[in-house]
Amino acid sequence: MSTSKQLSDEDALTILAAYDIGDIAHVQHPSLGAGQTTRIITATSGSYVLRRYDNRTEAHVHSEAALLAFLLRHAFPVQTVVRNRSGDTITIHNEKPHMLLTFLKGTHGKNPNEHFDATTATLATHAIARLHRMSSYADPSLLGNHAVLNTHYCWREFEQRHALLVPKQAGRWVRQQLDIISLPTDLPQGICHADLNYGNFLFKDNHLTGMIDFDMSFWGPFVYDIASLIYWWAWPPHSPLNEDAARLIVREYESIRPLSEIERTHILDALALILLLSISWSDEQDFEKERIRFESLPKNLNF
Repeated sequence: MSTSKQLSDEDALTILAAYDIGDIAHVQHPSLGAGQTTRIITATSGSYVLRRYDNRTEAHVHSEAALLAFLLRHAFPVQTVVRNRSGDTITIHNEKPHMLLTFLKGTHGKNPNEHFDATTATLATHAIARLHRMSSYADPSLLGNHAVLNTHYCWREFEQRHALLVPKQAGRWVRQQLDIISLPTDLPQGICHADLNYGNFLFKDNHLTGMIDFDMSFWGPFVYDIASLIYWWAWPPHSPLNEDAARLIVREYESIRPLSEIERTHILDALALILLLSISWSDEQDFEKERIRFESLPKNLNF
């Protein structure tokens, strides 16, 4: 949960004093985003994004910075990490790591839950397929400090956030569903962004101008990201899964990176995991609503 109220403008200015970006003209508090605390900075040298990592270790944030540098070297449209005067990619203030990044131009487009747009969905899908192809040049240790979002992680999150539910029927149900999920270790793996909601893609004139927020990224099966695209772009929270949109996502993904048969077989398993992660992260009063959504997941879907 973000603690943005604890990052005052005075704190932001203290952190920014460690950077050579000129005079600070404005500190903006954006409304979009619910992960880490974010401020948009206008300085004489340009615009920047200051991120405070409220629940991440220094090692985790260093890994994210290394990932962004890797992606930039391979011409992937991400933010540049601005180093402070000491040459470091992060700055510690009030015992929290902070990162300063360049500001990418573009708009987030329309919320696909309200208006599904095949063009932006296709652009987002192509970007993820390119990201996955790029993994062939990366070492898994690049994201060694990031948690792997698998069934074990999901259960730990559920235990920590819903300790009172663990011994009850709700907890037994979550454990049972996690035990059913099959994500074989021989699935093709690499860099997964893992949080593919529309707010993390930027567009301009029907072109993708950037991807942001690699905070949740991890080295894992590519089908996780394919399922994440389906979750965010083809499944409005209060509606049935848009199967035509899901098929479009898989088809457009394969135009960049063909899927193996084993991957195609386990897309729905990855989607089930994402739904259970949503349950693990949600408030207890939302459990039944999230469970109903989970149980509406198709058993088979011809991609």
